[in-house]
Amino acid sequence: HFGSCSTFVAGFPAIGCFKPQPPPMATVVSPVAAHESPHTIRITQLEANHIGSRYEGQVSIATGQRQGQGRYTYPNAFFTYDGQWQAGKKHGQGLLLFGDGGQYEGAFRQ
Repeated sequence: HFGSCSTFVAGFPAIGCFKPQPPPMATVVSPVAAHESPHTIRITQLEANHIGSRYEGQVSIATGQRQGQGRYTYPNAFFTYDGQWQAGKKHGQGLLLFGDGGQYEGAFRQ
């Protein structure tokens, strides 16, 4: 016996008392800090997306592209970029970390 449950999922009653879980690629959206651009929001991907990458940082409200400061972990996890973004591309000062312990720190241009 599953008991009765009044929980509804997408307009359908739940079977038993099944409680839906957040989607695997849940993203947390939060306001930016006072020193960051008011034209961006801050996002945190809690899990990797469909290609295996993750991003945590600022995103343009107008375009949805990476904009400002952020950290991107590539799908192969060998590379991680932590730095400035412009129009969805690495641009400005940043740090590119390699899985073997190497790194490049300096300027990136679109």
